Order: sequence, then C-alpha cells, then structure tokens
Amino acid sequence: MCKLLPSQLFHLLTTTRKARIFSLPISTNTWLLGLILAVALFLRLYRIESLSLGNDDLSALHRLNFPTFGELIEKGVKPDGHPAGVQVFLYLWTSLFGNSPWVLRLPFMLCSLLAIVGGYKLGKLWFSTTTGLLVASCLACWEYPLMHSLSIRPYILGMFSSIGFVYCWSFVTGFKQPYSQKYLWGFIVFGTACAYIHYFSLLLVGLVGLTGIIISRKKELLGGLLGIIVLYLPHIPIFWAQIQIGGIGGWLAAPQSDFLLGYFRFLLHFSFLQYLLLFFFLLSGIFLAKRYAYLPQWQPFTFSLSWFLSTFLIGYTYSIWVNPVLHFGVLFFVFPFLLLALFSLFPEVSVLLKSALVLTLLFLSTYTLIEVREHYDIFYNRGAQQISHTFSEWRLERGNDNLTTIGIAYHRDYIDYYLDQEENSEDLSLYALPPLNTFERWLEQQHTSYLAFGWLNKRPPLAYLGLMQKYFPYRVESHKKAISEWFLFSRNPKDSLSQYSPNYFDTNSPILQQTSNKEFGPTLEIPFPGPIQTPYDWVKIQGTIRNLDRDRISQWPQIVCSIEKEGKVYQWRNISFKEFEATSFSSLSAFLYLRLRDLPVPNTENLTLKIYIWNPGKITLEILDFQLGLEPGNAELYAIIAPVEK
Repeated sequence: MCKLLPSQLFHLLTTTRKARIFSLPISTNTWLLGLILAVALFLRLYRIESLSLGNDDLSALHRLNFPTFGELIEKGVKPDGHPAGVQVFLYLWTSLFGNSPWVLRLPFMLCSLLAIVGGYKLGKLWFSTTTGLLVASCLACWEYPLMHSLSIRPYILGMFSSIGFVYCWSFVTGFKQPYSQKYLWGFIVFGTACAYIHYFSLLLVGLVGLTGIIISRKKELLGGLLGIIVLYLPHIPIFWAQIQIGGIGGWLAAPQSDFLLGYFRFLLHFSFLQYLLLFFFLLSGIFLAKRYAYLPQWQPFTFSLSWFLSTFLIGYTYSIWVNPVLHFGVLFFVFPFLLLALFSLFPEVSVLLKSALVLTLLFLSTYTLIEVREHYDIFYNRGAQQISHTFSEWRLERGNDNLTTIGIAYHRDYIDYYLDQEENSEDLSLYALPPLNTFERWLEQQHTSYLAFGWLNKRPPLAYLGLMQKYFPYRVESHKKAISEWFLFSRNPKDSLSQYSPNYFDTNSPILQQTSNKEFGPTLEIPFPGPIQTPYDWVKIQGTIRNLDRDRISQWPQIVCSIEKEGKVYQWRNISFKEFEATSFSSLSAFLYLRLRDLPVPNTENLTLKIYIWNPGKITLEILDFQLGLEPGNAELYAIIAPVEK
C-alpha cells in the first residue's frame, strides 16, 4: 500500500504537474459552479413560504396602485427618490402575472442566480477560475446577497446589471481580452439598466466609464457611453423632480466613523468563525500565489478595490455634507468587486484543492448563516404576514366583536395586503396613532374585552403601550420580532401572561401622597445598569397627578429620566403631562417608556438611573403615584443589521 506523508499529500494537492494525473475531467469547474448554484437555490427556497414581504417590498406594491402609467410616474416614482426602472418593471410584471409573493420574487431570485454565474465568469476572466468560484460561493451563501435576493427592490437587479456591465466593459475596452464588438450592445444595455435601477449603480457606471477612458481611447467605448447617456435622457425629468422635492436621501441618520468596520462585520455574519475563515483565505491566497509564482493582477485588483472605496467615500461625503444616503444596501452594487479584490491572489490550483476551498467556504458560511446569524429565525419571523395571521387567529379565538385591533405601518396597504388573504379579513379598528391625549379619549370609548396592537417598521413611542395598558392592563400575548412587534391585551386579570410580572422598584410610596409646589418632586434612583439584565430592556416610568388648575398652567409638569454620574448627565429624556391631557379626567397619568438600546452611554462605572417629576412652573399639584419598572426588551428588533443578542 502506498503511504504519503502529510507534506507529500499537500504537495500533491498544490502542484499543477502532479495534480493533472489525479484530475477529474475538464468540466470540474462547471460541476463546482453547479454545486454552488444548487446551494444558493436551496438557501433561497428554504422556508420561503413563511417569509413575509418586507416594508420596502410592500411600499413598492403600494406605489403600483394607479390606473395609468402617467400617475405611476407622478405618484409612485417621483416621491420615492429612486429611479423609475424597477417600479416600472413591477408595474408591467404585476399587470401580466399578478402580485402573489411567488410571482413577485421570481425575477429577482433568478437574477440572483445569474449574478452568481456572472461573478464566477468575471473572476475567471480577470484572475482565475479559483477566484471566480470563491466569489460565486460568497454570493451564494452570505446573508447580504441572500436577503436582497428575496426582496423586490432594486438591489439584486442592480448587482446583476453591474456585473454584466463590467464584464462587457472588459471586452469593449480590450482590458484582459481582445476587443469584441458583440459585447458593445451588452455594454449599452447593462449600463442603461444600471442607470435606471439605482443612483448608486448609476454612479458605478460613471466610475467604470471614467476608468475605461483612462486606460482605453477606443471610439467604441466612447460610443457606448454616449449610447447610455442618450437612453437615459427620458429619465432626466424624473431625476430633476426628485432633486427638487428634497433631494436624494434624507431619511437616514448620518453615518458614523466606524461605518465601514460595521459593514465588514455584517458581511461576515458577526461571526468570529467567519473572521478566521476570511483571514485563512487571505493567507492561503498569498501562500498559493508565492508557491505557483503567480504574478498578482494588480490592475484589475486596483480597479475592483477603487470602485468599491470610491462608492463608499462618495456616499459618505454626500451623507455628511448634503443628505444621509449611505447604508449597507447602497454598497451592494460594488460588493462583487470587493470580493474580487479579496480573492484576487488565488491562482489556478489543483482540482482537489479548489474543491476543498469551495466546499469549506460553502459549509462554514452556511453554518454561520443558520446557527450564528439565525437567519431563518430572525429574517423570516417578522412583518405584515405574521401580524395579519396572528390578528386573524385572535379574532377567531376571542370573537371579532370583542376585539379592538390597531395596526401601524407607513400605509394601511402594507398590513391589508396579507390581512385580505386571511379568513377574518375585516378592516382594523385603527391604522394610525393620533396624539396621545386624543388616543386616550379613543381608548376610553372602546368597550371590547381585548385589544390587539401591532406595528410594522414604523416604530411608535412606547408611551402608547402605557396608555393601552391603562385601559387593558393585562397582557395575554407578546411577540417581539425584527422591525415589528405585536401584542394582545385584556381587561381580565385571568388572561395575564404568567411570565409577565413588571418589577417595580417603588409603588404608591407614602412619600408620594403629598401636595407639592416645588420645582422637583420625589426622586427614585437605581444603579445603572444595576438590576437591568440586558441593554435591550425597557424602562417603564409612570406617574399620576391631580388637582391641577389647568386654565392657569404656563409650564406643565413633566416626567424626567436621566442617566448620570456625579452630576454629569449622559442621557436625558422627558415627557409632559400635557400630552396626556383629557378634559374629562380629574387625575392625569403620564407614561415615559424607553428602550435602553436607544440610550447609548459610555462604558463607565458608578452610573445612576434617576427618575423624578419636574415641575418647572412650581404649580400646586398632588402626586398620587410614581413608579419605575423594567421589562425584558426586544433584542431581535436590531438584529437585521446587528449581532444577534441572546
């Protein structure tokens, strides 16, 4: 029996001359690409029936409800801030095939598979088949491309068009390959598609076009760019209208200095195993390039990295100085070029080693996707489908006439899309939350035994929950998911959740049964974090006062919460009793509920969480009740683009 030492076996795997003896047929690369596509298809189809259309998907559907194409442009495209391409495509697609989730997702999912093939072909063209296969593997099973593959938004169409555009550009400019005229039409078509899909994919067209002009003076390139410009001219009025009504962006917070670090952590599933895996691949690329005497392809590496970094820097600068536009999604169009740069050092290697690299990347990335990121638990169990289905079940269980229902989203269509498919498809009682005092009057008029409340993406102030529990004090069910939450409340104490027991540190203390005309009422203090279990917990503060001469109040009393140390205040939040004013009540209750995750404080010791009633007008009032409580919060709320916290 032939025995090989470990060093001899590694030499066998990495030496081209000996590898040919043990090589599989020449179609091995095709087989590996087929495996990658099979994994990609499985990950996209697994549990897809339980995946709700997201807020952005439902927004796109809502903006299709117009009888004419002109109204679609005026009311569905111009106010959105994105180019018209995807919205027009959806308008035509749904007109022909309907708007079921399967029909909506099909073209986007197919484009995600084509983008994987395109990433492989571009990596093979520019560097090696090994690079192409590794790029394709990441596009197949990393969460970033996976989540966009199932969204009916511009991102996956834009990525596919960006890859196709750069692939054709390589032939039009004669870069890495002799000039081929047949790719000129593809260059124009893909470039125009990028321009109509998203403004950041349009930016990529500009960057790639400028690069082409620098390295190639071919008249065909200039003609192709001119063709793209001519085809984009009909969109100029839309672009100008979007600039006029407020510009591109503006709905995001400005990016922080650590944005890029957070982006890379997100790409790698916030997993230490993925960090090690990428480090291993980078070292392997360096080692293999040295062993094979493989000359690094510095020009395509420079192009790939510069397009990614230029897009980031332009987006970052625009976000700081004009309007915030930079978020993880807008870098999706240049994400394949980042992957090309990362794996650019890999030469052609033996079949066994190439297969081992691909299988390792597929297996470990899929493992961290499912086990570390909990993708199918976090990303799938959310949204309008789950809220609508649960509301329907509650109607069946509690009786439709005995249940008040409130569903909050950016538009009622977002919830009604799924609610209309349920057996109990009646309209909700309320689709928007009025001011707190108006909402309290509305609650006072409800005579049902149960109240259902849910929100989708449009997160309401937690003070509304305080008012709901004033009239429906017992929580029956609680569902806290990513970018959505829904609850069932009851008037009957027998319905209360057994595990729900708010931890109040002070309730109806005798010291509070007093009349005060001082500026500051009694103060309750606890160490911070002290009894707080996680940074996602809710702080729940409520107070009740009476004997107010409301007609003579110039400055209303307020509930205040602060986090401080030795007189230095790190966070300060307040709410006025006036917001809860209802003329028919002699006493007045106010609620200040806070998500601690939204109150960042420095990592320092000896902090104090302090609550008190502030009476700036020093009016005479009687404090009946003042309480501080904690409730387990919702870590999943932030998990879409943040680490999953246990």
